[in-house]
Amino acid sequence: MRPEKQLLLNAVKTQMESAPDFVLTSYKKMDANLTFEFRRAIRESGGFLHVVKKRVFLKAAIEAGLELDHTQVPGHLGIVHLSKEMVTTAKVVYDYKRDYSDMLEILCARVEGQNCSPQEVEEISKLPNLKGMRSELLGVFAASASQIVCVIQSLLSAVVHCIEGKIQKEKPK
Repeated sequence: MRPEKQLLLNAVKTQMESAPDFVLTSYKKMDANLTFEFRRAIRESGGFLHVVKKRVFLKAAIEAGLELDHTQVPGHLGIVHLSKEMVTTAKVVYDYKRDYSDMLEILCARVEGQNCSPQEVEEISKLPNLKGMRSELLGVFAASASQIVCVIQSLLSAVVHCIEGKIQKEKPK
């Protein structure tokens, strides 16, 4: 392999090791402005887009343990490296896929060391982001606490009602 190609292969492997969660996309007919907007949206969500040659990516993927058939990977390749906020970045990718379905295709992904199909990545993109999950968890805790308070309050009021009933029964008429 020529030194330039080896350098590029090493760069792709390094990026795959430093950001192991990624979505592999195939794109065609995207003009420069749309590609710039796509990159910017991904960068704002915490991820980054890396465009690589198909052969270089396939070699790096084999070394990283991702089994892909070269016929499974059509067109130009874009690797969207996911950030810690992977759901947010996946949402951005699927928003662009929905809006530009004739130009962008999700091929596969690797999330937390597991290979994922495009359908699984779509399910990940439908999850709430970290802030949403935190608010839902807080809602569960708050609902549980308020339910416990309601149960304790009803127990205390039941005791008071029993005592009032007992007093009413014992009153002379």
